[in-house]
This record gives sequence, C-alpha cells and structure tokens, in this order.
Amino acid sequence: MSLLIVETLQVIDNQTNTPIIHNSSFQVNEGECLALVGESGSGKSMTCKSIMRLHKKGISQSGRVLLKGEDLLQLSEKQMRSKRGKELCMVMQNGMSAFNPSNPVGRHLVATLKQHTDWSYQHLESKLIDGMKRVRLQNPIDVMNKYPHELSGGMLQRLMIALALLLEPDVLIADEPTTALDTISQFDVIEQLMNLRENIGSAMIFISHDLGIVKKLADQILVMKDGDIVERGAVQDVFLQPQHSYTEYLISTKRTLSEHFQKMVGGAVDA
Repeated sequence: MSLLIVETLQVIDNQTNTPIIHNSSFQVNEGECLALVGESGSGKSMTCKSIMRLHKKGISQSGRVLLKGEDLLQLSEKQMRSKRGKELCMVMQNGMSAFNPSNPVGRHLVATLKQHTDWSYQHLESKLIDGMKRVRLQNPIDVMNKYPHELSGGMLQRLMIALALLLEPDVLIADEPTTALDTISQFDVIEQLMNLRENIGSAMIFISHDLGIVKKLADQILVMKDGDIVERGAVQDVFLQPQHSYTEYLISTKRTLSEHFQKMVGGAVDA
C-alpha cells in the first residue's frame, strides 16, 4: 500500500481563475524517493505546498491527498497542524519563511520537538545539538540563540533538515534542500537524507534542478512542465530513454553544461 497518494490534484489562482496544477496524480511508497523535476514555474513547489496545505490566500485546491489512507484535504486546520512535523515534514526552499522573525530560531526548534515528542528538555537539547552537528552546523547553542535574519539562507536550510532528521517523519518533502549549501555540506545533507530514508523507512519527495543529485537519490521521477506531469517512471529508465521532448531537453541541457565545465577544468564527463 502506498504511503502517500495524490489523486487528480488541481490548484487554481482564484484571482485570475487560472489553473496552476492540472489534475496531477501520483503516489509514493514507504522508503521510496520520488523526484519532481522541471524548470522554475513548472508546478513542483506548488504541488508540495498542496500536500502540506500551505497555500496563501487566493489559491485553492481540489482532489485528494491520502496519507496512510486519510484524506488530508478533509481535515480541519487544527488537525492538519498536528500532521505537519511528525507525519509530514517539509524543508522549504526559502529558509527564512520557516521561522518567526521575532524569535530566536531555537524557540521554533524546541516548540516543534515538544509538540511531537515526550522528551525532557535536557534530552531535547542534546538531540538538537547532535542533529545540528550532523548537518555541519558549528556552535549549536550560539546558533539557537540567533534570530533568523542573523543566519544565512544555507544555515536556515540546515536547521530545517536537522529538525526533519530528528522528527523522522513518515513523509519528508525536500524543496531544493541543497541550493544554498556549499559542496561539502551538500554531500553531508544528501547522505543524511539517504540514511533517514533507509533507516526509518520515510518516504521522500525531492525537488531539485540538479539532475545529478536526482539520479543518485531518487527511485522514481516526475517531470513537470506548466503544471502538467509530462513524464514519469523509474529514474534510470527516464534518464536512459526519455519519452517526452521536454525531458530530453532537460537531460541534454544538463549534459551540455557538464561537458562545458569539464572542458574548462579538464577530465572525463559524468553523464
């Protein structure tokens, strides 16, 4: 049985009555990583916000989003808040939007963990420090006492990832989780995400422009364009034999950039 099932998801901008997502359907199994790829504006992040029910006013959605058989779109906002974190966790592309600017980031981290665990404060603090070190955040206590604007986008992203690692959610949604990180930190974060999936059995939805990371991390892939899913399948199949011209374009663009880079620095091309 699939852990997460999305059926005929439609998202509409009510101000212009414009469809943003057109009847998307897909599923994610336990322990599986599904990658969503496509250019900016293709509907990847909007799809994930629909699963989390995090749309701004003026955006409506319909269809069904079943988490372990329960339709999330039928829940009250209070019920949905209890799902976010432990059952559904999202690492957002813009780390600043995840934290209250008027509070130190540690307050958000502690409050979230208290809501979903029965840990003592001492145990909670110890786990937080350990989680932050796992994603290469130095001086964890100092970091927790800082306000969001005092931290870089990369540090805020790593805080969200550390929190997700501690919560061990049923479904982790990672929206471009490595964009603001340096190469070494990217490697560490991807490794931690892989460990989370393998050791806990968490399902993962992974959004990325980096097809190299997608190829290494994901099992299945959805290619999105203008709010439509234009191709889907096992990662290796899609990369080796793309069926849609848009998928071919994405893959060839990545290969061309890799070849150009390799010519500049010398060495073999990793297709």
